[in-house]
Amino acid sequence: MEKAKKYFPTIYVILLIFSFFYVKSVLKEGDLREYDDEVEKAEKEHPVNVTLVVGNKSYFVELESGDTVLDLLEDLRGDDKFYYEKTDYTYGTELDTVNGVKPSLGYK
Repeated sequence: MEKAKKYFPTIYVILLIFSFFYVKSVLKEGDLREYDDEVEKAEKEHPVNVTLVVGNKSYFVELESGDTVLDLLEDLRGDDKFYYEKTDYTYGTELDTVNGVKPSLGYK
């Protein structure tokens, strides 16, 4: 145990010196390159005619092929043809009412 206490400061100083040079060499290497993983769209955008049927009413909209259902609903809402309320959550979006009608129990 006496020998360990005797060599401990020396080993500690050597470890500090080694750590200093190691960190210095790692920092010298520079920044890592960033690669863009975005893939270009191979598909061309085409106009798409969409008909939404809710109850007895039909709504007609012309969208692009890459648009989503929310784009469809926003377009109809913008024309004052269709009304809905939505709630955005971290896991997605839920529709609360459609044209003033709330969903039945168990449907959301």
